[in-house]
Amino acid sequence: MKSHLLRLSLVAFLGLLLVSLAGLRPALAASAPGGETPDVAFTYNMTPTVGAHVEFKGTVEAVGANSLTVNGKAVTTDANTKFKPNVAAVVVGAMVEVDGVYQADLTILATEVEVKQASGEFKGLIESFGATQWVVGGKTFVIDANTQIKGTPVAGRMAEVKYAKQPDGSLLALKIEVNSSKPRRFEFTGVLKAMGATEWKVGTRVVQVSPSTIIKGTPAVGRYVTVKGSRSGTTWMATYVKVGRMAPARFRR
Repeated sequence: MKSHLLRLSLVAFLGLLLVSLAGLRPALAASAPGGETPDVAFTYNMTPTVGAHVEFKGTVEAVGANSLTVNGKAVTTDANTKFKPNVAAVVVGAMVEVDGVYQADLTILATEVEVKQASGEFKGLIESFGATQWVVGGKTFVIDANTQIKGTPVAGRMAEVKYAKQPDGSLLALKIEVNSSKPRRFEFTGVLKAMGATEWKVGTRVVQVSPSTIIKGTPAVGRYVTVKGSRSGTTWMATYVKVGRMAPARFRR
């Protein structure tokens, strides 16, 4: 009997304690910094306000004379907007970071637009280079004062180019990295397993092809090919390919 009464008393005590704590909650809320209620998840007002600073990354979807659309957001530019590396690099498809402020019409006036990823990347052997243009892997790239060049250019060495396609169709080099290691010549024969615009799989190797690659014969998956070129690191750049006969079925798999 005594244990039963003890349990009833304990339940009653806990009930009174919960009621007391519930009554204290408004007071705790009022005493918290800024009137915040402890242990409550807050949501912040994300509605744009005029003059508020905004910074975001996204893909350029449209380009106008003084405007951009980045991830669906309307961005305007003016004479004070800074472009990195330059305004020509801001093209459709480029990844950019925008820093700006909201205007009365809730568009964003950009104070700075920085290209984080160019609209294209390309690897190839340097064929020629100069102050205003380079030819890499059969492609011509325009060089200007903002082009970043890492390494010493040497004809025959491998280079990786990040570029933007300009309105006139030319390719503006934003950054060029020259591989410092001297390329090693290679030659091997294997079965062509797959073909792409810039890469072929020959046997177990993936080789790079470019507009300057000389191809003798009509390439087709399953045929033997002899590949000659230069190797730099893990990149195999084909300069010459000779297509041979069709390989036996067991070698085409």
